[in-house]
Amino acid sequence: MAIISVVLRMSLCITLTMAQQPASTNSSVVWLYRPTFIYNLGSRCTSPLHHARRNQSTAVRDDYTYTPGIGAHKVHTDAANWYDAWLRCRLEGSNLSIINSEAEKNLIVELLSRAGPSHNGNLEGRAYMGFHSFFYPKVWITLEGQTLSQAGFNEWHDGEPSGGDNERCGSIFTSDGKLNDQECGRTTSFVCERHCC
Repeated sequence: MAIISVVLRMSLCITLTMAQQPASTNSSVVWLYRPTFIYNLGSRCTSPLHHARRNQSTAVRDDYTYTPGIGAHKVHTDAANWYDAWLRCRLEGSNLSIINSEAEKNLIVELLSRAGPSHNGNLEGRAYMGFHSFFYPKVWITLEGQTLSQAGFNEWHDGEPSGGDNERCGSIFTSDGKLNDQECGRTTSFVCERHCC
C-alpha cells in the first residue's frame, strides 16, 4: 500500500509539472501535455493536492447548495474512494469540502442527512472531506495546505484519529460531522465545495 501511495504521489507531481509547461510543437511530446485533465492545482510538487481558492471557477451551478458566508456544497452519494472523490470534485471545478466552522459542519451534516446513504459503498456513516495525512503520519492538513486548526475546525470523533499509517484520508461521521481518519481505498459518500458566496 505504501508503494502505491508513493507512485500515486509521484504521478501527480509529474502530471503537475507537465501541465505547467508550455505546449510543445513537437508532435512526439504533445501527447504528454494534458492541461484540461488536472488544472489549477498549484506549483508545489511536495504537496500536489493543495488547491488555492482563488483558482476555482465562480460560475453558479444548479446542483450545489449555496449558503452566504459559508460557500456552496454538493453531496455525492454515488460512493467513491478518496482519490476518485477528489478527482470528481476537481472535474466539477470544486474541491473536497474543508470544514471551516461549526456552522459549516452543521450545514454539511444537514445536507448529508437530506441526501441519504451512499450507493454501492463499503463504508456507511462516513463522508470523505478535503484533508489528509499523506506527507507525515498524524499531521493532518487540508487540501489548501492548512492544519485543521488553521482551517477553523479540528473536532475529532471520540477515539479518532485511530488508524496510524493505514488511515491517511479524511472523512467525517455523517451523524455528527466530527472528524475521522479513514483508509483511502474504502468507498463512501463525499462532499464537494465551491467558494463563491
